[in-house]
Amino acid sequence: MATQTSRRAELAAALAAASVTASDAAGRDTPPYVLMYGGGIDPRDTMRGQMRASVRIVAIAAKADAGAASVQLAGLVESVLAVLRALAGWRIDGVSSDLRRIIAGAEYLSADISASCMIDV
Repeated sequence: MATQTSRRAELAAALAAASVTASDAAGRDTPPYVLMYGGGIDPRDTMRGQMRASVRIVAIAAKADAGAASVQLAGLVESVLAVLRALAGWRIDGVSSDLRRIIAGAEYLSADISASCMIDV
């Protein structure tokens, strides 16, 4: 049975296997790393006892000069997209433009990746 918890664990394991650090708290790890947040479940996309569950992956690059951070962020986003494409049943729903975020008083370059998969209900 594919639950929201098991599908997120599958994604976290695949990211780790691809050498992408997945942190559970912003500012805890040294960038580059990703944070994963639940994006909710859409009951409008229901079929045969399954619903679409989404996840938001925030890719965070090191706080270096803008050019180096942008290159690092692009590589991190590429790695996450490769993992998502390789996982059966996952769909990439979107990737944001580069965003500036303040984490623990420091400015970082980041991007949001939206993905989803079907879970059993």
